[in-house]
Amino acid sequence: MKKNYHKPKVLALVPARGGSKGIPRKNIKEFFGKPLISWTIEAALGSKVVDQIAVSSDDQEILDVSIRSGADITLTRPDEISQDDSTRNQVLTHALNEIKNFDYVIVLQPTSPLRCSQDIDKAFELLIKNSASACVSVALHHPPPEWTYSLNQKNELMPLPGFSFKSLRQQIPQYYSLNGAIYTMKVDEFLNSEEIDPFIGSSTIAYVMDRDSSIDIDYEIDWFIAEQIMRKKSDKI
Repeated sequence: MKKNYHKPKVLALVPARGGSKGIPRKNIKEFFGKPLISWTIEAALGSKVVDQIAVSSDDQEILDVSIRSGADITLTRPDEISQDDSTRNQVLTHALNEIKNFDYVIVLQPTSPLRCSQDIDKAFELLIKNSASACVSVALHHPPPEWTYSLNQKNELMPLPGFSFKSLRQQIPQYYSLNGAIYTMKVDEFLNSEEIDPFIGSSTIAYVMDRDSSIDIDYEIDWFIAEQIMRKKSDKI
């Protein structure tokens, strides 16, 4: 006799604040023929694991665009968690207290338009397979810490503590940094966590993405680079 299998219910949450200093109105600015946020919503729509998509914003125009792009739920974010110093975890806690009965949450920021449906599914599968508390997406870090410096009061180069310069790339270990594209975790574990960042802990597992797909748009130069990568991909289709 087969055992009953409970398919976990998965919520994709897209946090999209209206204010943006680097690129005004960037979340709904047109990127390759559609609003930037639409690329993330469509990636979630194409996912095999996501059951519903919610968008949290303090901006009604963003919420309207999100519904037209296929989002299932929109949440109007309170002003107190819509400031420049508001955190992802504050936004997520508000959303999960409003939207009930989901087993897992996958946070997808709208500034990662080159992340695809397969990335979402593979990251979630990695989480389940390894029984990890969280899975976050990362990319190979460049430049490495061995090539990174702080400056003292005399403007002299100061190596980072614990690192010394290596001229050959082959001598340097591989390092990875968060690319912001995917954060996934059990809902109850997130809500009950006392960590500063529940997604980053001793049992967090990394889903490695290539550098092209990891572009996170904060500034005009990021937008330009993302456009070039997208154009290159479109030419191959």
